Amino acid sequence: MLVRIKIRHATGKMLGEVVLRLLISSHRWLVHQDKDHLWHRIASNRDGLLESKSWGVAWLWDRNNKDKKRNPIILHKPPLGEVDTRNTSGTGFLFDPIDTELKDSRLLWAVQAEARERILTPVRKFILELCNSHVECSYGDDNYKLITANLKKDDQSVRSAEEWQTDGSGPIPMQPGLTGDALANAIKNGQVKKKRKYTTCGSLTGFLGARLGAPDKFGGTNGLREHPMGIGGYDLGGWIEPNGTNRPLPGDMYAIGKNTSSGIVHVGVIIDASTDMWVTADMGQNGGWGGRRRVKRPFRQEGYLLEGEQETGGGLRQLAGWLDVDIYPAFSKFPPTKILSQAQMNNDFWDAVEWRERQKKTEPVRSTGAYSY
Repeated sequence: MLVRIKIRHATGKMLGEVVLRLLISSHRWLVHQDKDHLWHRIASNRDGLLESKSWGVAWLWDRNNKDKKRNPIILHKPPLGEVDTRNTSGTGFLFDPIDTELKDSRLLWAVQAEARERILTPVRKFILELCNSHVECSYGDDNYKLITANLKKDDQSVRSAEEWQTDGSGPIPMQPGLTGDALANAIKNGQVKKKRKYTTCGSLTGFLGARLGAPDKFGGTNGLREHPMGIGGYDLGGWIEPNGTNRPLPGDMYAIGKNTSSGIVHVGVIIDASTDMWVTADMGQNGGWGGRRRVKRPFRQEGYLLEGEQETGGGLRQLAGWLDVDIYPAFSKFPPTKILSQAQMNNDFWDAVEWRERQKKTEPVRSTGAYSY
């Protein structure tokens, strides 16, 4: 794998970057790119031994002309395999470089992927900022009213969306969708249970879409994928299905359930999906009527299973897919991402890496404190 390393002198001065290829299974490293001409100040050779230590660091070894070993680079929490979705970025330092002036220079490293895979585009930053500032809410407070358009629990749309059914033990046979006197009598006799409970999760995608310039009535739950008005991700483009290796990026709108026109049971926004503990922003919390901006969800790559909502059964549920917000064409305030210049790619790459490193220092729990992207 390719690893980009940005080097900052101990005094704070930015020195530049190098790109190394780590052959983890072979315990080797190679210099892939040295555009800032720094490597000759760091090591004698352009390849060497890679030694991973049990306490979570990697030593990159070098040998001089007299075959003497030196350890110029130490990486913290390095990748543990050729495909490591947990350790994709981290820090380190120059321990014993050739040029002693560079000793203790700080490193920021990240696994190199396709340019778009590591950038926070304007639309993604905007979504993350909105989630940070508004999603933490409770029923009836100002943020709740803003996101849900002040939806009330006794609203007709809520009552019509909830389904009840009898348990078949009384005079009314097993029957979904009870209403009116039949429902009242069944409840009185203790013969019914809720088949489907209303939650506000779909309000979040609609709230974000309205601010991104999406068509009226964009979002919802099933509508995120396939909308009755033909404005869903599956309809217009931008709906991504799991393929065994891909993952959503921060700001993408994800869906749990079956990847069908009516199989979605929960939607939300990705904050971080780079490890096996995803962090999401979601409405439909606190009994279905609140929001949390940082929800921890265990993820299993095999089968693409993600921790679901307690209101819909909980446990690991199928990840149906997600809306790639860079591709979806109807966000008129943020046109689909264009091809970026190399300079823009470099800047966006490191913006995303630095953001991800800050993420690691922020425990994803409910909090009212300030959060910076």
